[in-house]
Amino acid sequence: MSISFFKDEALDELFENIEVNLDRYRNGDFDDLVTDDSVHKFAELSINQEFLVSIHGGQDDDVDNCLKMFEAMQGLTPKLARDKRLWSYLTHTSLLQYTKERWPIPNDDDEAVNWIKHHFFITGSRDFERDNAASRLWWSTFICKRVSNIDPQKALQALFFKMDPRSQVLDRKTTALSTNLFEAVLEKMIISFEGDQKFLTDRHGLNRPFMSEVNALGGFNLLNALSLEQSRKKLKEIDQTIKFNDLPNETTLDDIDDIEPESSGHLNSPPEKTTIKTDMSLRQKLVKFDLEEIRPKHPNTDENERVLSRYMLFTFDDERPRNMNEFLEVFSWEDRDGISPEESIYVSQICKIIDDHLSL
Repeated sequence: MSISFFKDEALDELFENIEVNLDRYRNGDFDDLVTDDSVHKFAELSINQEFLVSIHGGQDDDVDNCLKMFEAMQGLTPKLARDKRLWSYLTHTSLLQYTKERWPIPNDDDEAVNWIKHHFFITGSRDFERDNAASRLWWSTFICKRVSNIDPQKALQALFFKMDPRSQVLDRKTTALSTNLFEAVLEKMIISFEGDQKFLTDRHGLNRPFMSEVNALGGFNLLNALSLEQSRKKLKEIDQTIKFNDLPNETTLDDIDDIEPESSGHLNSPPEKTTIKTDMSLRQKLVKFDLEEIRPKHPNTDENERVLSRYMLFTFDDERPRNMNEFLEVFSWEDRDGISPEESIYVSQICKIIDDHLSL
């Protein structure tokens, strides 16, 4: 059968009426809304409906479902796969039951609306690979298949073993830029998956610090120039940096004074002095807010659950969300869920600090 898309007007109407249609999402369907007036048919490309309807299950079925989705969409180009109308059509039709099964809709209505926005629709560029129930399956497989030296199924098994490491890899601009660097990271994930799995399971001690260092590697030209062997060497250097980095999670203004702004050579720095590519002024403002406003009120929060833990501080400084919508787009669900409820209330204030700083 031909691939179909929602027309712009139909998609906009669906998105604007999520709250009105909550009962449909929970208990019904959208069959009566799929008409010739609401849908485009793309006759030049067909979809294998048999493979498509065989997609079902939860997180444990992600790898199989990725391969089924890719097989069902043979001939789909990356350009066409960036059309949000396609994936929203599938999550509301052939993959409606799967989407509800894979991403059960929360009971709270406000939470449900936000949940549906990201898993049934696409609200930002990262939803293609990360959140939309249908597109994430195709894009994950496409990304793994571009690495010709690794079996796609083995790559997907490592990629989907834990949600957080997967998000760390797919959310990184550096791994998106360089095929060789991505292959080197994927090799490391597969070795961990087939070995002690520590790199994939120790999210705060190993995976997140490692991927933060990967993100600070350098610009487009540098990364594209790296061969696979050079990429592997860079990752080994990062391993050494993480191994010797015994700084505590808690960040102080003294720590910030030791960090060199806009540094791209931090991998060659002595282990006792880690440097990070960052805007010092903004970073200091966030640290000051944490030390003076948040920590005195919440002294017992687990360091890994702090809204401005070392990892979160790095990401806020790197991504610079200026409001809650941008925060929801750039931070993965796993990151947001990992914030202590007592400290999550400060996110909007942090975004305001960033917005004020960028407005200077």
